[in-house]
Amino acid sequence: MSPRRASHPKLTREQIVSAAMRLIDDFGMEGYSMRRLGAELGIDASTIYYHVPGKTALDDLIVDEIMGSIDLTVDDASKSFQDRVVDAGRRYRRALLRHPKAMPLVAVRPLRTPAQLHVVETLAQIFLDAGFRPIEAFAALDICGMTILGMTNMHAASLVRAEPAGNPADLESAAGGRDSDVTRLLARHGRLDAELEFEWAMRATAIGLLAMHETGALAPDADTKASRPPESQDPDEDQP
Repeated sequence: MSPRRASHPKLTREQIVSAAMRLIDDFGMEGYSMRRLGAELGIDASTIYYHVPGKTALDDLIVDEIMGSIDLTVDDASKSFQDRVVDAGRRYRRALLRHPKAMPLVAVRPLRTPAQLHVVETLAQIFLDAGFRPIEAFAALDICGMTILGMTNMHAASLVRAEPAGNPADLESAAGGRDSDVTRLLARHGRLDAELEFEWAMRATAIGLLAMHETGALAPDADTKASRPPESQDPDEDQP
């Protein structure tokens, strides 16, 4: 009778995702590989493929985990449009900054899973509630998304690098001894609070989008162009 193989705890998809996120948190994207993940789990890397089809699918699951941590239950429809947009952006940013070293993965990934799209749908509802047409809401989502991801990516990079605040003497040296308004501003104020700066940007974006919606300047002819058959459009219409 052959000896029984030693039993091992059953590996789950959740364990794989958690281990992958630990690798990213500890070593960054450059330290995240299927081989290293297998070592972290104490298994051969090939075993992982019984649970996820490949690294692309695993990347989606990691982004799902991050996006799924955003609390979508606290949107208060009684608040002003601006406050709702800022609150949504703040929740999104905080979820992303829990894993700053994963930002290079999140920032370039198209939203294509239910967990990821659920966040987008929640933000879209804020624009639709304010009376935005669907094409306006789509444009507003894109603009807000780029603002959130762009600023958060910069803030995440500064957290990862842990850069010290600028020294006034260094600023003067970089300016080549020139006295300018920018040099004086930087020397006096240094680095702005990242969260406060983000909230200013989100509020300015919300104010601008609402103003463009109210004046008809946000995607003014997109619906018309989309509804016209190609043969009815002037061939020179889009020419400079």
